[in-house]
Amino acid sequence: MKGVSAILITKNEERNVADCLASLVFADEIVVVDSGSTDRTEEICRRDPRVRWFLEEWMGFGPQKNSALDKAAGPWIFCIDADERVSDELAREIAALDLSAVSVEGYRVPRRSYFGKTWVRHGGWYPDYTIRLWRKSRGRFNDRQVHEVV
Repeated sequence: MKGVSAILITKNEERNVADCLASLVFADEIVVVDSGSTDRTEEICRRDPRVRWFLEEWMGFGPQKNSALDKAAGPWIFCIDADERVSDELAREIAALDLSAVSVEGYRVPRRSYFGKTWVRHGGWYPDYTIRLWRKSRGRFNDRQVHEVV
């Protein structure tokens, strides 16, 4: 067991969440904090035995993600949004890490942004490096309502 907990927040993500969860092949657990979905988000999430489901009122992006972080059991956190996917290449790289032996506190991941189905490669949109994997003891989200960061 690597000890990676994936965290995500949801609301009415039935169109996205199954593919998101399927891309988290390296995660030992997936903590989902939902803010009142009225679609099939909960049903889809609960199909994955790694998912721990929580329903909470909306507090804003940073506070909501910190709530998920607090519930995570693993020493390492991977944060993802329901409309994002981990590439096969990145999943293999994370799975190959010996997280018990590394001296780093976190990893930045080059995020790809899309406009519709078109990858936005230029204009400073790629690579958009963001911290996505970090030691739970070393980072939290700020309390911003939007554009939260670790």
